[in-house]
Amino acid sequence: MESNYFRYIGFFLCLVITSTLDLVAQPINIENLEVVWLETTSQVKASFLVEDTDSETVLVRFFAGDEACTLDELTADTDMFTTGQAHEVLFDIPRPDLFKMTVENMEAPNIQNLVDQVSIDSLYNNLSLIVGIRHFNTGLEHLEAVKALIQNRFEMACLDTYRQDMDSLSADYLSQNIVGRKVGMGSTDTTIIIDGHFDTVNMSPGADDNGSAVAGVLEAVRILSQYDFKYSLDFIGFDLEEAGLLGSNYYVQNRNMEETILGVLNFEMIGYYDDNPNTQELPLGFSLLFPEATELLEANEFRGDFITNVGNENSILLMDLYENSAAQYVPSLKVISLAVPGNGTIAQDLRRSDHARFWDAGIPALMLTDGANFRNYNYHSPNDTLGTINFEFMVDVVKAAIATAATMAEIQAVTVQETVSVTDWVDTGINEPTQYYMQVNQNPTQHLLNIRLNQMPQKTLQFKLYDLSGKLVKEVASNEQQLQMDVAEFPTGVYILKMFNGRFQQSHKLVIE
Repeated sequence: MESNYFRYIGFFLCLVITSTLDLVAQPINIENLEVVWLETTSQVKASFLVEDTDSETVLVRFFAGDEACTLDELTADTDMFTTGQAHEVLFDIPRPDLFKMTVENMEAPNIQNLVDQVSIDSLYNNLSLIVGIRHFNTGLEHLEAVKALIQNRFEMACLDTYRQDMDSLSADYLSQNIVGRKVGMGSTDTTIIIDGHFDTVNMSPGADDNGSAVAGVLEAVRILSQYDFKYSLDFIGFDLEEAGLLGSNYYVQNRNMEETILGVLNFEMIGYYDDNPNTQELPLGFSLLFPEATELLEANEFRGDFITNVGNENSILLMDLYENSAAQYVPSLKVISLAVPGNGTIAQDLRRSDHARFWDAGIPALMLTDGANFRNYNYHSPNDTLGTINFEFMVDVVKAAIATAATMAEIQAVTVQETVSVTDWVDTGINEPTQYYMQVNQNPTQHLLNIRLNQMPQKTLQFKLYDLSGKLVKEVASNEQQLQMDVAEFPTGVYILKMFNGRFQQSHKLVIE
């Protein structure tokens, strides 16, 4: 079996190579994708155009079905299409609800494009849903709600998602890790992990500890799930970290032993930042173990304005990859890297999170942390609230982690995709206009969509809201000229609202904030 050392050398070469290719790789776009069911011939017709300034032809794949995450691939007469031209393709298949098209131009990946997608609004909205006591004795209801949120986001991203049951500490609570897996296109049993624990101590709302980590994991899921990788990516929410790393211990002890875990990026408090002097304290004996880091901190007047990148001797290449990824893709992020001797038994303060269980199993792992109680005075207290979080800092930490994971997992050729619903239409050759026209106005403070039609409908109309993966997330039927749709439950992002009127439909693109 190939050693981790040689795999990491390959990752560093990949990092160097993509630094030059990133300068020329251009995005590709799917334009005007419309899919209709031709009742007279019992066929599906897809019309589209692909724009790509780098390639004259692109590889196109088609999928159809009724569930966004389980669409079946279709066979077309050709899979190569000319860019800049309108195309139509017919499929002799039963009528589906959804149709997906993917386009690949075989260009090298642009990791900077992934990094730049990290959204401060998305992180804020995620964390605002997570903050609150998440403890099995004092915050059980919210703990379960956050677990459901994590599972829902994993499933919305089409990850292979499951809960890992383990021994509980309370008769009223089932302890569970939540795992979402994006299967690699090459070596499916070689994996990179991004994780964070979702529980809190019994009196803290846990914005930084460790809601910031969960928000970061969800943002990584949102972005990385859109792409394909050679190796698999696992996203994990660990339970019972505050009870003694019980969740990660159970995972490590019960993992698939045939699987090679190349590296673990463990978020452990990534949201507290203070650039005032003397805001970063050090554990006892730190200066003896890490004299170079101590000199850097002293020269910076012990400001708490950096992320600590902690690895053990088995994780040095992974640690270097994170530091190099930050330097290349997120130069605004200060990184202090600490290589702990052995498995860190002589530096217990640097073993206080789930990465330690991976160290003990010989698996490379990082703890990415703002320093916990050595910087954040709200640690394990009721004051660990949303208002204490620095989201610009969080953005940078997550960006560097995404760049690291994408490099390690070996992102594949640039691919874009679009999923649309299939419209019922009798192909008469007449471009008949839609009878009803809808106007959509948003009320962000009340999380409402206000929908108004140009006239009173003569029959019930269907209004369906889809996310960008093509998943139907809300459906409303109405025969009124005005209606409202509550969207408070949905995460920030781009959505498509479609109105169905018999054989015709109208679509409206909107952003839920």
